[in-house]
Amino acid sequence: MPLEASLLALVRLAYDSATDPSLWTDFLLRYAEAVDSSLPIIFVQGTTSGAEAAIVAAAGFPDERWLRDYGEYYAARNIWWKRAQKYLQTGEIHHSEGLCLPGELAASEYYNDFLRPKDIIHAIGGCIWRRPDAACVLSVFRGHHEKPHDNQDVALLRTLLPHIKQALAIQERTVDLESRARWGEESLEHLTVGVIVASAEARVLFANRAARRVLDRRDGLRLENGTLRAATPALNASLRSLVASAARTGNGNGTFPGGALPVGRASSARPLDVVVSPLRSPALLGRGAAIVFVSDPDAQPRSLNGALRRLYGLTNAEARVAERLCCGESLEEISDDTATSLHTVRTHVKRALMKTGTTRQAQLVALALGLAASPDPSQPQPDR
Repeated sequence: MPLEASLLALVRLAYDSATDPSLWTDFLLRYAEAVDSSLPIIFVQGTTSGAEAAIVAAAGFPDERWLRDYGEYYAARNIWWKRAQKYLQTGEIHHSEGLCLPGELAASEYYNDFLRPKDIIHAIGGCIWRRPDAACVLSVFRGHHEKPHDNQDVALLRTLLPHIKQALAIQERTVDLESRARWGEESLEHLTVGVIVASAEARVLFANRAARRVLDRRDGLRLENGTLRAATPALNASLRSLVASAARTGNGNGTFPGGALPVGRASSARPLDVVVSPLRSPALLGRGAAIVFVSDPDAQPRSLNGALRRLYGLTNAEARVAERLCCGESLEEISDDTATSLHTVRTHVKRALMKTGTTRQAQLVALALGLAASPDPSQPQPDR
């Protein structure tokens, strides 16, 4: 395994990539170098028969056509993937040698037409996340004249996997937290999920409107002299520890991937849902911090469903998906929570984009947030 400094550099670069996706290439190249491998790739692939793959990030591939061919054709013929599916779980790592016998691989179309021309015969893959209909995996490869990956390679990948998962989740959930640059902070103000950015000492650097409402009630969480505090000494100690550890990782001096904390409150039997993750962003001038997501299970956010259906002709299902995107949920979270296939959720998003005249999820969310910020024309407005 690399020296501690090298490991910390990889962890830091993973979180840098969360707010600047162009850095995933650098992360993959450094990771491949650390394990003496080539062609590192992060991809999402369906777990149903014939499913295609989508490339999240890749490095060292001289021919983009190779990646396209994999996603569109060879993904469904990947004998390693077929063998791994029933064992594939979040955080688990698999060697190619353990998935099929050399003779099986050598006889496959996948090997003869796809791997062998690239001098690939060994692989190691780590499952970043697994959901019912898809999985996200980081893989690297070695050639015919190289040895299979060893236990040190496995140990490094196992250490990195939770950080890669967290970094990708931050990238997805906040649409890069640099969405403040694309949408402006005003857009974050209209999210129904509370968003707080805090220093290692739990000093609040930014809090959106939803978060400020929670803090102003001083029920479970509060702001005291600019510092985030929980209701009881025990909860406060746990919260401060999460924030400090996450900020240390954001600074590049730790390997803590973040965590969740239910914060009890006097007014309700249901606690606030608090999730803390590392954050490293150019907007912080190179400093690391913690990002704290706060959800109130008793909150009743204003529904955008009616406005989206009335103004743009969205179906109820399409409008519900758009609403949940505005709350910071990923497509996978929507799929899991609604017991709807990821394919169906993506179809709802595509139709919503078409009906609203937008081309990207970020534009759809910005449009919906604009509706949330606008007065309802069906309601009487106060005299000025």
